[in-house]
Amino acid sequence: MKSTPSQIENIIHQLQRKHIAKKLPMTRINTLTELLGNLDKVSESGDGWSSCCPNHPDSDPSLSVDIKLDGRIMVYCHRGCEFEDIVRSAGMLISDMFDTAPSTRSAVLPPRRIKDLAPRIKPVTRCWDVMQEQFQNQADAQSLGQLAEQLSVTVESLRSIGVGWCHRQNCWTFPERNGEQKICGFMRRYTDGKKLTLQGSQRGLTLPTDWNQPDQRLHICEGASDVAAAISCGWRAIGRPALGSGFDNLAILLKDEPAQIVMVADNDSEGVGRAGAEKLAQRLSNVLQKTVQTKTPPKQYKDLREYLTENNQ
Repeated sequence: MKSTPSQIENIIHQLQRKHIAKKLPMTRINTLTELLGNLDKVSESGDGWSSCCPNHPDSDPSLSVDIKLDGRIMVYCHRGCEFEDIVRSAGMLISDMFDTAPSTRSAVLPPRRIKDLAPRIKPVTRCWDVMQEQFQNQADAQSLGQLAEQLSVTVESLRSIGVGWCHRQNCWTFPERNGEQKICGFMRRYTDGKKLTLQGSQRGLTLPTDWNQPDQRLHICEGASDVAAAISCGWRAIGRPALGSGFDNLAILLKDEPAQIVMVADNDSEGVGRAGAEKLAQRLSNVLQKTVQTKTPPKQYKDLREYLTENNQ
C-alpha cells in the first residue's frame, strides 16, 4: 500500500510548491509526508491531495487530504468511512492529525506513538430505530427477493440483518449498529450495486437478530452481503464495515464472548484485505485476551459470499 521512495520524493516536491508549507513547522510537514507516503495513488487535487482510501477496497481514489493553517490534517472519504478508521488504517494516530507538539518549557517529551486506546463508542445522536421501522415496512417480498437473487442468499438472511427498502431513493437499506447494538446509521445499496452511507450515519456492525449463540464459532465478515451468505449456510456471523475497521464496536460487543472468533478476510491482488483483517484480529486478541484467527477463502474466490455460493455450502 505504501508509496515508493520516488513517489514520496514527488510528494515532498509538491509540498514545497504549496504556499501553506512555508507557514507550517517542519514537524507538521513531516507528519503530512508520512501520511501521504502511506497512501496509494496520491495526486494533487486543488489545494490538497486525493488518494485511495486505506479503510476500504478502493481502486478509484475516494479520499481527500488537506492541511490547515493551524496544522490540522484533514482526511475525508467520499464513500463514508469514519475519520478515526481512515487514520488508523493508514498507520497513523488520531493525535498525528493535530498539532500536538509539546511546549518548549516541557523538560520531558511524551511518547509520540500510543498503542491501542481503550475502546469507546460514539453517542448515537439520531433516532434511527424509527427510520428502520419505516424502511422495513417498505420492504416487501418482491424487493427482498430481487436482492436475494442478486446476492445468491436467502430472503430469511436479509430479514435477519434488517434489510429494508427506501421508496424515495429506490434503494435497499442496511442498518449498522454500534457495540451496544444500537442502530448508528445505514448503508444504502442501489440496484446497480452502488453503495453509499445515509447522511449522518456512523459506520457500524452488521448484526443478525440471532447472532448471540455462544455455542457456535463466530465469524466476523467484511460487509453485510458476506454475513447474509454465511447465515444462508447456517453459519454464525456478524459483519464489520470494511478491511480493518470496527475495532471499538467489536471490542465492546465481544468483551464477554466465550466462543472461538474467526476474522474472515477478502482476497485481493495486493493482499490489503488480509493485512487489514490480521491487524484488526491482533488488536482484538490483545483487548479480549483470547486468540482471534484470520482466515480467507481459497485464492480463486474474492470473498466469502462467492466461495459459499459456488460451493453450495
